[in-house]
Amino acid sequence: MYERCLEAVRRETNGERTLADVRAIAGFHRIQASPGYDAAAAWLESALRAAGYAAERFSVPADGRTRCLGFPMPEGWRCRHARATLHGAGGAEAAADFASAPLSIVQRSDSGQGRWPLIVLESLQALEHADVRGKVVLTGSPVQRVHERAVVVHGAVGIVSDGRRLMPPVRTAEHDRESLCYTSFWWLADRPRGWGVVVSPARGAQLRARLAAGERIDLEVSFACERYTGEIPIVSTTLLGTLPGEILVTGHLCHPQPGANDNASGAAAVRETARVLAALAATGELGEPRRTVRFLWMPEFTGTYAWLAGDPLRAARTVAAINL
Repeated sequence: MYERCLEAVRRETNGERTLADVRAIAGFHRIQASPGYDAAAAWLESALRAAGYAAERFSVPADGRTRCLGFPMPEGWRCRHARATLHGAGGAEAAADFASAPLSIVQRSDSGQGRWPLIVLESLQALEHADVRGKVVLTGSPVQRVHERAVVVHGAVGIVSDGRRLMPPVRTAEHDRESLCYTSFWWLADRPRGWGVVVSPARGAQLRARLAAGERIDLEVSFACERYTGEIPIVSTTLLGTLPGEILVTGHLCHPQPGANDNASGAAAVRETARVLAALAATGELGEPRRTVRFLWMPEFTGTYAWLAGDPLRAARTVAAINL
């Protein structure tokens, strides 16, 4: 029975169709609780309905205060524009532009306007003797901690981050030197906000060398970002069965543009799985009896917490889960 079912799945699965879905989803800047994520969810709902599925939408508050299973739901965030320019001995140099490279700013940044000198902050311990007040700090340390210590406590005005998590031997300091790292603040309630720019490790090293050689470099920023209370959509559809309980197949829909492998590919694979199983059910090749399969697209972690917290019976009904 298993081999017959597997062969039927192979015949029905279409890699080109799935790749087209990956491309479509990757076109949205899908930060949790943002207009880009909402647009991706709306696209998915429309695509499901166009294919004949009954798409369901569940919503959870995006307010930074509501907790689901103890975990806070993120506050809504919108970036209208965010640009940064470096001013050094050679003149002006573009540093960041959200419109053309969304990852060139720290996600969930606050608004900011002005021009300040750039200095290097090699570690949080350096704050004991470094004067960062009224300056922008170039750092590889985690931006949330840098904001809490350097900005809130010691008076720095903003952050330029070239940091990233290294995972030797998969990712060492020599890998992806020209890439921008997905970097985000995660605010809770009404804690003080701040802003940040993201540069590649290679550019960070160049800036450090120039500053060490005595060059004065200023950073000029114009950030227009908003926080708001909204709702986070969670999208679902089901393939009904006759046995009690549900099999849950999930793939998180969020993350930055393009983010093909985190997680446009997973979200697209869930959609192709739904298409294939529905087609095989219609021809009788899945057989009877079988359990209901629920397909769920949501923000990573927070959406799963919210979906389970919305109805305690959902967890009780789930007999197995596959997360793509």
